Parts: sequence; C-alpha cells; structure tokens
Amino acid sequence: MAKALLIKSSSPSDQGKTDVWNKLDQADPFINGIQTGALLDNIDAEVLNFMVSGVPSPWARAKLFGFAFTYGAGDDKGVESGLKKFYKVLLNEWKGFVACLALYPSNIEIKKLDLYKSVLEDNELYKVSNAMGRMLFEDIDLWKDNTLKEYDTRPFINLIYYKGKLVGGTSPYSLFFTGVSYKTINSSSELKWFINNKFDDPIKYGNLNQDQLKKLYLLVNNISKNLIKFEETINKNRNGKIPLNLINMRKFLEDWKNEIKGSDASIVDEGLLDGELNFFGHFNPLFKIKRSYYKAGQQILTDVSDIKGDYEEIDVQSLLLDND
Repeated sequence: MAKALLIKSSSPSDQGKTDVWNKLDQADPFINGIQTGALLDNIDAEVLNFMVSGVPSPWARAKLFGFAFTYGAGDDKGVESGLKKFYKVLLNEWKGFVACLALYPSNIEIKKLDLYKSVLEDNELYKVSNAMGRMLFEDIDLWKDNTLKEYDTRPFINLIYYKGKLVGGTSPYSLFFTGVSYKTINSSSELKWFINNKFDDPIKYGNLNQDQLKKLYLLVNNISKNLIKFEETINKNRNGKIPLNLINMRKFLEDWKNEIKGSDASIVDEGLLDGELNFFGHFNPLFKIKRSYYKAGQQILTDVSDIKGDYEEIDVQSLLLDND
C-alpha cells in the first residue's frame, strides 16, 4: 500500500486548503528547519550531491543552484539543516567554477545549444533538446535571448567545456551550474581546488597566488557590475509573471569580492584575464572583461586608484575616431 511521505521541519507551517496549490509563506524557516535525522551524520558532500540532485526534472540542478543563493548564503552560526548544508556545498562549487573560468579561460570552450522551437515536426517532438525546452514551462522566456530585436527566439543554454569535457551550463537562476558528475577533469593538476571530484571554494584552501587572486577578483567584479543589467534583460518579457529577483546573488558577490580583496591588499579593479570567455547572448557581458580607460585632466589612464581629483571613463574607439 502506498503512503504519503511528509517533510518534517522544526518550523511549523499552515496546513492550507485541499485540492489546490498553496503558497508557502515562511519558506526560509521551514527549509532551515527540515529534519534529516541521522541520514547526514556519516555522509560526504559527493554522496549528498547525488542524492539531492535526484529530483525528477532535467532542470532540477539549475533550480537548486538558484535556490542556494537564497537559502544557503549567510553566516555559519547555529545548527544547519541537511538541505541548507547541501546549498552551501553548491555555493562553494559555484565559486570553484568561477575560479576555473577566471584562471584558465584558454581551456574553456562554450557551445550554444538551442532548446525547443514553437513549431515542431513529428520527428523532432522527442528530440532531447526540444523535450528539455518544453519542460521549462512558465520560465521559458527567462531562457530566451532577450537582447535580440526579434523576441520570438528559441530558449538556449551555453554548454561549458573544460579541456573538451562538459562541466556545466548557463542558467538565468544562478548564471551557471555544474553537472552532477564531471570528475573526468580530475586529471588536471592545475585545479588545486578540485576536491573529492568537484569544484570547491578556492579561497578556503589558500592555494591561489597573488596573480590568481587578482584574476579571480577581476571576473567576480565584472559579473557583479553587470548583474543588474542581466537581471533587467532576462525579465523583459515576463508579461505579468513574477520577475526573477537576483538580489541574493548580488549580495553574495559583494561579500565574495570583499573576501578576495581582503586576501591581497594590492588587488585593483583593472586588468585582463589570460584569454577571452566568449559566451552567447546576454551572458556575454558578465564574462567579457575589457580594459577601461579614464581621462583625468590631460592624462589617459587605466588605473585611477591614486587619483584625487575628477576623472571620467572614455570610449577609446570614439576618441581615436575623433582624432582622425
């Protein structure tokens, strides 16, 4: 005989009405209070990763990374539930992925995969990409390239490869997410924060040199600066649906920037990576780092950290055209 399985939490929740979808108003305390019993007492992060990722949806992994910024960020005070512990694992994994992109861009390859089109032939209906696109449901507009003049485009994902091996993909919920398993990249000794077959927080292990810290800061800072524009872009065509709010990610990035900068006082906001990260669509500005130029009096500078007076950022291309 089948029976219902209930999630136990130390935080009470309203019973709600039967036969309708009910809104969970106090989600934070309920999730933090989920009781896992002795299940997690002797379990490592890798096993937990596989267990929680076994949700029956091809987009569960992407969603979980998005939830992590809401329910996993913050201080480490108090007793954490098993689910919050898992979200913190995902956030550390996310940091490790950012470090991989920042420090070894020449080893990164990006491929665009379109997911679903509005009119399908019979032989296309069950193609994997089309099936996954249909399962985006009400969030399908978040996955479209809203920077194009023609809005009726296909949703898409940037597939991210490291040395030819698929590691993860892009997502509007968390910018990108890793796959459940990508341990085949473990042969690369340069990724010193690749621990137990997954990325981990590189700062936690203290094995980044000064130049690597600077490059990591550059990418994190660039993502942070362009995140509000990214958020506006993906929400352009919600058509009455609740906009996706990335405020928790913005706070997370600010805190991480300060942590990285606290590791090396010489870090500045200007510089370049050792290669380009060429993402498709509205993800590109997040990872496209360019050198900025400023005009202070009669001087053209790239570093204004020591400038006491006024200065302004200038468009070098326009400046050169004007000189012509």
